[in-house]
Amino acid sequence: MPSHYDRDLRISLVLPEHWEVGSTPDFPLFLVAPQQQGFRSNLGFSRSEMPPDPDVVTRMVEAARREQAAEYPGFNELSARELEIDSCPTFLQIYAWRPDGAAQPFRQWFGLVRTPRHGLIELNGATLESLASSAGPAVEGILRSVRFVDV
Repeated sequence: MPSHYDRDLRISLVLPEHWEVGSTPDFPLFLVAPQQQGFRSNLGFSRSEMPPDPDVVTRMVEAARREQAAEYPGFNELSARELEIDSCPTFLQIYAWRPDGAAQPFRQWFGLVRTPRHGLIELNGATLESLASSAGPAVEGILRSVRFVDV
């Protein structure tokens, strides 16, 4: 599988076969899968300064959950867990929701990685519920491969 190094975020990772690397205004690193069922599963990475107060991350998670429940029709938190990505404490949430008029629900990932030298890394990914059995393992593989590189 191909690897990718993002110079701005100083992140190295392994891409699933045929995934592409790009960027958006919100995500300087944006990974996209080949199109299936008219949709491209994706995973975006962004960075902000690490808040000095570690409780800020907890409050960010709580605020995200309130926003999701209020703004995403049919919001259902499927899992939320603490783990480590490259030895850095990480919150990872997986949830589903169904936009009004959508043929099927979305499955999404939201994560916050607290790194000692790279700031707070935010992860956001999405797929269709019907693609979750293939996109989910691909996203998990990407996350397991992430390394924060010191320059």
